[in-house]
Amino acid sequence: MPSPLNPQLHNALLKAFGDVHIANEGETFIPSKVIYRGRQSSEAAHSGEYYSVDCPFCHGRKKLWINHMWGVNDQGEDHLYLAWCYRCEQPSIRETQKELREQVFPFSYGLRQKRSDLPTATSPSEGETISAPTPVAIPVGLLRFQDDVAASAADYLRERGFDPFELDEKWGVRYCPYANNVKPRILDRIVIPIYTLRRTLQFSQTTEVVLAGWQSRCIGDDPSGTPKYMCMQGLKKSQLLYGLPQAVDTTGPVVIVEGVTDVWRLGSRAVAVLGKAVSRTQQQLLVRHFPGRPIVVFFDDGAKAEGNLAAAAIRAIRQEYGDRAPVVVATPPAGRDDVGACMPDEAWAAVWAALPGK
Repeated sequence: MPSPLNPQLHNALLKAFGDVHIANEGETFIPSKVIYRGRQSSEAAHSGEYYSVDCPFCHGRKKLWINHMWGVNDQGEDHLYLAWCYRCEQPSIRETQKELREQVFPFSYGLRQKRSDLPTATSPSEGETISAPTPVAIPVGLLRFQDDVAASAADYLRERGFDPFELDEKWGVRYCPYANNVKPRILDRIVIPIYTLRRTLQFSQTTEVVLAGWQSRCIGDDPSGTPKYMCMQGLKKSQLLYGLPQAVDTTGPVVIVEGVTDVWRLGSRAVAVLGKAVSRTQQQLLVRHFPGRPIVVFFDDGAKAEGNLAAAAIRAIRQEYGDRAPVVVATPPAGRDDVGACMPDEAWAAVWAALPGK
């Protein structure tokens, strides 16, 4: 069987459609930049490798052709236009392009990100073995927040000051009424996918975004004593930073927080350690992906000691690799116990106040 250029996409298509044919095997998509109505966009100078599947729109057998760069996030473009059915001419608009992405990837997020600014000679990842990503069991029955069944979950998020549709689009958050195909079983919970970055080849500067697992959160406070957050069985939280794929494409300070809602509050320049301690692996991820950028540790008011320990550990490992950028600690403003309870401007005011010279 031919080896696909984009195995992650190929495997997802196999799972979604059952059978995939590879055309133009091994040929790389080469775009040409064109100006249309004052905007620069890409067209194919060389079409490259394609995967043909049965079209979900018209059911034409092997009529839907999907380029190996489809969904790849490169310089702000996701290439969702690189899919076309030669029978029904779908997906022809942005809405149906996103609909197809949702069918292929239930947690919709960019398939791959190309990076050219990762340190190599001094990277703490030298000599690491590149292995295939571990398959993740995705809960069945995930719903978007515009679905009537998800109304209570959407209302709960709004009560906490979050826009459920923004969480859907930016972070892939969904609602699940019931799923017994995963452990732990899910009943009436919000499901949060957790992505990480994985090098495509050893010593390569190219990384891809892969789904590492998920957390689920109860809606409100469950009086039965069920944990507020539950993690997918086997999820290695200490090896992950929630929000990492988004944060690497930003500039300026990086904020280290405890949980996912803290990241939602601060936005793309924050990552969560999914706890109150920063593991050695998480420290290495910070050194590798954020060289030279100020780091602000911003834990809950009740975790001041843990925040200071985390900052000291990050500062020490940075010094090992010759990175003298500041590592500081921020505290929640008066009257707020944690980052998630702040308004975004309050949280960022605390971040800027902690930075030297601000």
